[in-house]
Order: sequence, then C-alpha cells, then structure tokens
Amino acid sequence: MERRRAACGSDRLMEGLHFSDSGEVYASLDHEVTLEMQPEARLFKEPLTRPVRILVCGACGAMLFFAEEPELLWRAHQRLHAAQVGE
Repeated sequence: MERRRAACGSDRLMEGLHFSDSGEVYASLDHEVTLEMQPEARLFKEPLTRPVRILVCGACGAMLFFAEEPELLWRAHQRLHAAQVGE
C-alpha cells in the first residue's frame, strides 16, 4: 500500500489495525464498501463489495480509510451511472 502522510504531516502511519462497530452485538469486525449494481431491485441487487483498509497516524491519531481495488469500484460506478443516465 502506498504510504501517505497523515493530516498532521507525520509519516508515522500504522497498518493492520481493525475498526469495529460496537453498535450491534453481532456487528462485523471488518468493514466494507458496497456498490449496488441493481439498486432498484427488490432482490438480487448485485452488490460489488470491497474491504476497507485503515491507516492510523501514530502522531496525531488521524485515521485514513481506503477501499481495496478502487479502480474496480470506479469502473462499476461509471457503468451504473451511464446506465441510469441512458434511461
């Protein structure tokens, strides 16, 4: 993963940490980003899901979130948008 500077300018970024949601008893410990390719469908919305990776700054604590395979998500988003515009 490309090393990016935190909001404070520090390069003390930590990888491999987990961000958990304590809002539900059985909440997933791994977060994902999802794009529904058929958002109008009642069933079979054809979700395209990718894991979210997090970097945490060891100096200021800023958290940077990154989706894995962003190019795949972008191409799918563009196809979905083009289909919606063509309707």
